[in-house]
Amino acid sequence: MPGKVIESGDPDVKIRLYADKYVGIAYKGYAGKKLTVKVPITGKLRNLVTNQITPAEFELTTGPMELHAFVIE
Repeated sequence: MPGKVIESGDPDVKIRLYADKYVGIAYKGYAGKKLTVKVPITGKLRNLVTNQITPAEFELTTGPMELHAFVIE
């Protein structure tokens, strides 16, 4: 399924919006990092792994080569 790329400003981060419902955040760095994520939506995001609710703009601590998945609520 192709996704719409959302500009992150970091060459090691790719944020994609799928079917206007799901958000994937891929970090391809070799060391952990704290990211500031801004998804241009009006709702909130639910982390599909932890089930936590987060606003559309948030800080994300990621390990190297990690993928994070969210659903828009």
